[in-house]
Amino acid sequence: MKKTTFSILSICIAITYGYTNANAQTISAGSFHTAVICSNDSVVSAWGANANGQLGMNDTTQELSPLRVHGPGNVGFLKNIKQIVIRENFSIALMYDSTVWAWGFNGDGELGNNTTTDSWVPVQVHGPGNVGHLTGITQISAGYAHVLALKFDGTVWSWGDNFNGELGDSTTTNRNTPVQVHGVSNILFLTGVTQIAAGQQFNVALIAGGNVLAWGLDTNGELGDNSLKDKYVPVQVHGANNIGFITGVTALAAGGQHALALRTDSTVWSWGLNVNGELGNNTVMIDSVPAEVHGPGNVGFLTGVTFIKAGDYFSGAIKGDSTVWTWGFNYYGQLGVNDTTERNTPVQVHGAGNSGFLHGIVEIALGDEHAIAKKSDGSFWSWGWNGNGQLGDGSSTDRWTPVSVISPCSPTLGVQNLKNATTVNVYPNPASAIITIDCGKNLVTELRIYNTLGQQVYGSTLSHNSVQYVNVASFQSGVYLAQLYTNNGLIQTKFIVQK
Repeated sequence: MKKTTFSILSICIAITYGYTNANAQTISAGSFHTAVICSNDSVVSAWGANANGQLGMNDTTQELSPLRVHGPGNVGFLKNIKQIVIRENFSIALMYDSTVWAWGFNGDGELGNNTTTDSWVPVQVHGPGNVGHLTGITQISAGYAHVLALKFDGTVWSWGDNFNGELGDSTTTNRNTPVQVHGVSNILFLTGVTQIAAGQQFNVALIAGGNVLAWGLDTNGELGDNSLKDKYVPVQVHGANNIGFITGVTALAAGGQHALALRTDSTVWSWGLNVNGELGNNTVMIDSVPAEVHGPGNVGFLTGVTFIKAGDYFSGAIKGDSTVWTWGFNYYGQLGVNDTTERNTPVQVHGAGNSGFLHGIVEIALGDEHAIAKKSDGSFWSWGWNGNGQLGDGSSTDRWTPVSVISPCSPTLGVQNLKNATTVNVYPNPASAIITIDCGKNLVTELRIYNTLGQQVYGSTLSHNSVQYVNVASFQSGVYLAQLYTNNGLIQTKFIVQK
């Protein structure tokens, strides 16, 4: 099925200095949901929209704050995750054992398990020709409805939607198991690849020596070869002013319909769609070959960059001083500068509460119209569109400057697979004063409430009541776990206190 709405397709690649893991992607932002890998136990927490089960929690319930992704077969939790990539309505994870797992929407075969059936919990990506399972993978990337995987031997494999040749196998046939990407001019297969990045319906790949290849949709110059013609196999990205080919590239990012390249001199180059200034070159005209991103205030060029990211119609970068800079579309405040005015040159992301500037950042991810950043202290901050709770702050309110994500890596989130929405309800939720806990026909004998550190903050022995009232006015803002001992056993639920 061909989907027509636009989505964020962002790829985060870190270069060999600054944030040193070139294949790291421990945070990811999709169109309507967000996910992070927790460094303390390598599990994945996710939140936001969930209509197709893309949160991986064996249901389709939207979540306004983080919960842990369930394990295969809905047993335990997904763990040992090295890289996470999410898109509009599906998610992909790379394990440390080099296997790939996917969940959510599967109408175009993007889960790679030889079906087109959605899965609400992770399933393992099958091997080429539906033989065994895909292994030996070192990096993954995903477009709107297709996926790329880079093997340790420098070959690239793909599956899912192929309407514009984005699978690179010289066809436009969808694939629900991996196929190998062909070589330039359709000669043999693509080899020598060191990084991959998938855009909406196109891809870019970095090859040894710092050159860039691209294939798929080229309506707006996404392939950077000055042709505006779709390519079903890789072509080489041209150089500035259409002279030669781009060289000296160390990292790539692919957005909705534009691409970014970071070079060895820490400058950033861009090409493709530019209707909202996402190329950062002080224009809103498409560019079918790379041009250098301008500096803030259109003075000189952007330099000192160590990390790049591309969202749907906006872009971002981290500088060597750990500050974040953004440019492009800003209707929902996704540039993080406390307004909704788009910019066609970089601006610095403000700090929380619009105080100073965001700093100490080691990784960013850009979604459709929202962003998330990871600080060196392990905390997560988000801003932009929040209509589906994708900012993870317990609300659905847009934020024009960064807000803290609510405890996405708390060990107490491990109890959340015992959600009992049909047997217990908490309202209002989020709350600031009195909450009501309604257990329906269950008679409660004891109530205990814990914070995200596992500390008990409330306890009460009750006389077989089914409705409880608790004053949380003295509680700090955050997520809490309520344990209710009833005539039908233990019931657990969570609620949010927001001041």
